[in-house]
Amino acid sequence: MHRSSLPLLGLALVASLSLRSQPTASPEVVPSRTSTPSLLQPAPVTSGTLYSTPAPEWNVRDAFHAAEAIAQPAWRPRELLVQASQDADFAELARDAGVTVVQPPGPSGVGVVQVPEDVSVEAALATLHQTGGVVHVGRHGAIYGAWSSNSWSSSSWSSTSLWSVLSTWGAEPQTELDPSVDPVGPRALQWHLNDINTVDSDTLSDFVVAVLDSGVSYGLTESLSSVPITAPLDLVDDDLVADDEHWHGTHIASLIASDGEVHGAARGVGLMPVRVLDENNAGAEIDLIDGIYHAVDNGADVINMSLAFSPGYAPSPALLEALEVAADAGVVMVGAA
Repeated sequence: MHRSSLPLLGLALVASLSLRSQPTASPEVVPSRTSTPSLLQPAPVTSGTLYSTPAPEWNVRDAFHAAEAIAQPAWRPRELLVQASQDADFAELARDAGVTVVQPPGPSGVGVVQVPEDVSVEAALATLHQTGGVVHVGRHGAIYGAWSSNSWSSSSWSSTSLWSVLSTWGAEPQTELDPSVDPVGPRALQWHLNDINTVDSDTLSDFVVAVLDSGVSYGLTESLSSVPITAPLDLVDDDLVADDEHWHGTHIASLIASDGEVHGAARGVGLMPVRVLDENNAGAEIDLIDGIYHAVDNGADVINMSLAFSPGYAPSPALLEALEVAADAGVVMVGAA
């Protein structure tokens, strides 16, 4: 049974679903801040300050250029998402349409076919539209882990240099409640948990957050080693070991549930790792659809989807139906925004 109401799980778990597209803003349109120093132009390092590592020099224009340089396609090449009627023979209808089955229908009733090189995608779509037993057919969407440019995630940034950037916006570490906390250590970065009034972890032990991402390396991550794991699933490699071959999913899971030195926003919840992204932080819409059904069927209270879609993408009816099923089941859905 899903609960009709949830306690505050932290800022990361109360946003309404907003599956976002990657940045498309013109490089000539550069956001600016006039009231506070910009996060994108960190203050210079000077002696006696709270930080030690110089922040990289970059700005929003650089970020937009980087985004354009690594833009990803909105659709899986020459793949179509096909929803067939329950009594249809998927292999037979694919054969009749002259396409190859890549992935037969799973719990969602949706499968994937590939168009041969000597046939245009448009022609294959037209043929399948006229094929008996096909309920819907469309392009197969590509999904990605919500990302920022390398400038945003530079490994040269230490926790103390990050605090230097936060301090340029007037942020102050919430250490008055615990004078023993090092004002420049990792726990000083937890001021946001106090500011968003996160609840005590003991009240969250009955809740499960499904993380649809690149997997979660919970067995190798000390801050997640004590977190309860429920119904893990790898839809990329089709097994029950949702190990993370990228950094993204473990990073997101840690932001949610870390029980390490820096706490997650919803410390105390259980995790349901569902791998829908590969080692390149990319995946397929069919796995997202099946992942949502898996999370609902296995009792997730929250589904976190820190995902991005390239410009031009539009969700399939099958994905919209999966989201509706989750909503009707009382599941809180969270997307990157």
